[in-house]
Amino acid sequence: MNLKEHNQAIVAKINAELPSNAMFDGFWIHKYKNQNLCISCSQNRFYYRQFDIIFKKVRFFNLPAEWQSGHMRKIEPIRMATLEEFKQQQPDFNVANNAIFAIDLSFNYEQLKGHYTYFVVAEKLIFFKCADNDSSVGLHYTDKFSNEGLTCLKNRAT
Repeated sequence: MNLKEHNQAIVAKINAELPSNAMFDGFWIHKYKNQNLCISCSQNRFYYRQFDIIFKKVRFFNLPAEWQSGHMRKIEPIRMATLEEFKQQQPDFNVANNAIFAIDLSFNYEQLKGHYTYFVVAEKLIFFKCADNDSSVGLHYTDKFSNEGLTCLKNRAT
């Protein structure tokens, strides 16, 4: 299986096993280190991480540091994106031969309403259920653009 097929299979697995509406306490960037981005999710994030979605050899991501299940525009938490779609938002970024993953979110706050697509450009995707006793739930990530709000679409992988 080549990398493209692998990534498509993992996206399908995530969407089959991890319906976004089941993660009541939402999704968060657990860690970004050495070009590896770990997104965790849980039904009760104060006590445990339930699943990890790991992007390997990340070149680009513009996800907010955390979001809730209710923000997901679709039942499927993640999808493969096209180069054309990515280029509409990020016309100057060269993805090379990497995969483009998309996460579609909607916000309905008094001060922020609208639909946004966030991207991760990476070589490979991994997904697994965390061990039952994995209580390392804290954020080990600081968003350098947190003061710019949820609509900030800058590359956080730089």
